[in-house]
Amino acid sequence: MAAMDATPQNTPETYSGRLLAFTIPTRHARGRLVRLDRTLDDILAAHDYPAPVTHLLAEALVLAVLMGGLVKDDGSQVTMQAQTQAGPVSLLVCDYKDGALRGYVDFDADRLVELGANPSLFALFGAGYLALTFDLPGEQGRYQGIVPLEGDSLAEACQSYFVQSEQVPTLIRVA
Repeated sequence: MAAMDATPQNTPETYSGRLLAFTIPTRHARGRLVRLDRTLDDILAAHDYPAPVTHLLAEALVLAVLMGGLVKDDGSQVTMQAQTQAGPVSLLVCDYKDGALRGYVDFDADRLVELGANPSLFALFGAGYLALTFDLPGEQGRYQGIVPLEGDSLAEACQSYFVQSEQVPTLIRVA
């Protein structure tokens, strides 16, 4: 589990490891921005994942932090899980709680090699689902939204979650 930076840094990466919220009043828009340089490096270095899995997990970790920023109370946790029985990647799970982030991917290495260097989301999972679980402290409880694992990326699948489960128009970009 890696923690996001809590102290300011006097480097060009000052905003690395921090979740920043912003609003654009003239567009009636609000958003969040995160950059996870060292945090991602720490998590990804713990496993010897092949490049497609590393890319997938990095995207998922960024998304977990962005969604984790939606819950404000201490002790809240956001868990993102993508799962299938059809693709080379059978399970991806990430969670974000109180500034700590972790993630894991279970995959079939032999089947993954057959896909080449840059497989699509569908090639990695086949027909699967994306579950987003928000565990809130106290009597606020737990709620979960499940959507098909569709689109070209996990970000697109998360956008579908917001449209279907939250009824909030959402645009997510991960780079």
